[in-house]
Amino acid sequence: MTQTLQTVECVPESDKFEEHLNGYEQRNYNAGVVGIWSSDNFHEADFQGYVSDVGIHRKERGTYEIAVLGNRELNKLARLAKEYNRLKNDYNNDSDEVYFYYPSMADKPFPDKQDSLALEALLSDLIFVQIKRASGYDRENTPTGFERVNVIFYFGDFTLDSLEVVFKALVEYNLLDVEEVLIYYDNEHLDRGIQDIESAKAQFANTIIPDNGEIVEDKEIPKFDFDTLPSVTYDNYTEGLRGDDNA
Repeated sequence: MTQTLQTVECVPESDKFEEHLNGYEQRNYNAGVVGIWSSDNFHEADFQGYVSDVGIHRKERGTYEIAVLGNRELNKLARLAKEYNRLKNDYNNDSDEVYFYYPSMADKPFPDKQDSLALEALLSDLIFVQIKRASGYDRENTPTGFERVNVIFYFGDFTLDSLEVVFKALVEYNLLDVEEVLIYYDNEHLDRGIQDIESAKAQFANTIIPDNGEIVEDKEIPKFDFDTLPSVTYDNYTEGLRGDDNA
């Protein structure tokens, strides 16, 4: 941890960081990530115990956020990145937009959209992405209208109760004012069979989601759909980045 803090402090002096990661933009460097990958025999409970035992010391020159990621979080990040980049490639017309969406909250009155993932989102079970795409074109290939799709990357448990929490979050954050909601879930870490997952989907559709087109809180309910995140591990994904620009 000490080495990580020293690295964060030295970032402004790193030519490699500026060239390959920062793009020579003015930023406030106050965060870092420690990634710990084990190719085999990784025990989540032991890892979390080690992280909890790390001592935290106040810095005289400010406070730093340091996220410590193990196999589960690194795999999550790899699957998220792979699918996000696929969406960016699929919706690559000049009129299309794909971005991470950060809803307005009590301490942040206005929503925000970025092409980067906030550090806090790395540890969240809910990550929001929004797609803006043309709904039609005229003879000059100019968009005649637009529609939006909210993509939810969900990394929590897959039960009816947990899916109800997801739906309530969409209502609370005003994320139902779109044409479609697509929920991606991470099937790799779920301790549930396909039958249980399909049952939860069916119950969610029948008991939680109002009928498509129904008006709830002055908004028409969009179409809901589910899909699985790509089956990829952190080591395989990062290895592919060396030779595949579209990974």
